[in-house]
Amino acid sequence: MATLLDWNALLHKCKSYIGESDYATTEKRAFSHIVLEYLLALSPEEITDSITDGGNDRGVDAVFVDDRDDSNVIHLFQFKHTPTFSKAKNNFPSNEIDKILSFCADVLNENQNMKDSCNAVLWKKVQDIWTALERENPSFCIYFCGNMQSMVTTHQERIKDALDEYGSFSIQHHSLDSIVQMFIDKKRPKIDATLRAIDKNYFERTDGNIRGLIGTFEATEIIKLIEDPDDPSKVRRDAFNDNVRIYLTQKNNVNKKIFATALSEKNSEFWYLNNGITLTCDSFSYLPGKRSPNISLTNVQIVNGGQTSNALFEANRKDPDRVQDVLVLGRIYETRTRDITSEIAEATNSQTPINTRDLHSNDDVQKKLEESFMDQGLFYERKSRQYAQHPKKKRVDALTAGQALLAYALSRRAKLGVSCGVQVPVG
Repeated sequence: MATLLDWNALLHKCKSYIGESDYATTEKRAFSHIVLEYLLALSPEEITDSITDGGNDRGVDAVFVDDRDDSNVIHLFQFKHTPTFSKAKNNFPSNEIDKILSFCADVLNENQNMKDSCNAVLWKKVQDIWTALERENPSFCIYFCGNMQSMVTTHQERIKDALDEYGSFSIQHHSLDSIVQMFIDKKRPKIDATLRAIDKNYFERTDGNIRGLIGTFEATEIIKLIEDPDDPSKVRRDAFNDNVRIYLTQKNNVNKKIFATALSEKNSEFWYLNNGITLTCDSFSYLPGKRSPNISLTNVQIVNGGQTSNALFEANRKDPDRVQDVLVLGRIYETRTRDITSEIAEATNSQTPINTRDLHSNDDVQKKLEESFMDQGLFYERKSRQYAQHPKKKRVDALTAGQALLAYALSRRAKLGVSCGVQVPVG
């Protein structure tokens, strides 16, 4: 269910996008621009060219014939934008379903009379669609996108059933909360990697929608995973986006010990003295039963062990020959469920002292606040010192912001004479 937080995040995003293309001149138009950019990665010029909205648009607000990378996909969009949060609680209107079904039927039947029922821009797009249908393996994708709740299920099923008879049609529904989530997901680069396990020291199990693999890995494998591809002397910070905290450097006593252990004469005991690292990914694959298999990881994140992996990276820079002997325990979890990923991050973080604020740093609410602040030129620090490289006056610490909000709320209640169980001075 979308909240006022989602609404404000999208509102600020739309305001920040006004002027990004010739078409994006209002919040409503900026909304269409944003959806086309985020879903299809279109340029401002392509977005302006794809818009067919207006009189005689036949329920089709944008058309993009995608032949990039040898594809042949015809994208049809219907946008709905409401200016108030109260109306955002409504479902996407279904009264134009029949229009888009009629349009698709005429297109597939190559009805030349469409010229009289389409506006000039849409008619040009119809001809582009017919050209695409002459090429190999054409397909359609229809999008219903609104800053509100999705279309009710019965109507979603109705349009799906109507288009199933044609084949090669897919449908996507994007609501207020899913569009805001798209902003968050888009900011996180997708990292694919390969880790080589040690001999047959690995074990796998599966339960429901989560699959796990526990194994032993050379420290150098972890170091390669977190190397910045553009500068191997630096750590790839986006490998830790789902970790609940920022690396605390060797100033932290625990990290000093990890660093020292990795370079000590007894570094062969590192596997026993360290909690290891925990990774989540969309999927992993390897050849079971093979000695020292290469494990392919898709969209991987280190959710626990950020201190360990960073300390090993620093130790390797100081003495790579010594680090060659270090072995690390690794836990890999395959799941596409964000809630489970967050739970894994929370449950496995115990080696370095951590507070409640850090455990909730990856909650969707915190990410949405970060996105909303950023659209206003500010940096909301979900994690301590997350944006330390930016001017202090531009940074908003989550803990400080929460304390200020609580103080304001309690003060308001006290002024109104509402009992809240806390004594708050009223100035």
